[in-house]
Amino acid sequence: MIDRLSVLMSVRSGNVNDLMRSISSILNQSHSNFEFIIVDDENTDFNIISLLRDLSILDNRLKVDRCKHYNLANALNFGLEKTTNDLILRMDADDYAYPELIEKQLEFFNNYPEAVICGVQANIKNGEIEFQSNHPEIITKELAKNMDCWIANHPGIAFKKEIAFMLDGYEVSENFAVDYPLWCKFLMAGYTLYNLPDVLIDYYVNENSYSQKNKDNQNNTKWLEEWRNKL
Repeated sequence: MIDRLSVLMSVRSGNVNDLMRSISSILNQSHSNFEFIIVDDENTDFNIISLLRDLSILDNRLKVDRCKHYNLANALNFGLEKTTNDLILRMDADDYAYPELIEKQLEFFNNYPEAVICGVQANIKNGEIEFQSNHPEIITKELAKNMDCWIANHPGIAFKKEIAFMLDGYEVSENFAVDYPLWCKFLMAGYTLYNLPDVLIDYYVNENSYSQKNKDNQNNTKWLEEWRNKL
């Protein structure tokens, strides 16, 4: 039975209040047995540095490792090396996890021990616009090939570290959607991607975020299409 997992977050920059909201949502989960690995990707914001330091002192579940990668995929691969559990749960630095997120993910993996990757639905907040994701609960390689690229939310997803390492982890690129190639790797290796029907994340879309600034970038669009064509 899996009773413990590792939460992985990378922090490069951003709003300190958003970061506090995100970290607090993990530290106040209904299931409290976890480690929380935060990769400080060479922040220069003293407020963020101080917040991470203070929280790691107050709560021994939270561990901060500083790196110099300037790239989300590299930072997450660095963080994966620091985790001590086989089940990894991803969290972004500006989103909010509902209190049952970890509990629901552990329940799923214990009920379906053959599963290796499982996402959740999200409440997407873009200014005054709100809507919920509606990802299929079961995604195979064949289904993903005929879908738009957005097959699972990155925040809230959990996966087996052993399999991620076997697949060489996150694909290093300057493109923003570093999660999609990894999900493709899982599918190409013959694994099924699951999505819980539960909304367990508030996903904040910020116009200043890296993903929003690069979502219409032609190189990024081409890169995603190349990965979908590999399926």
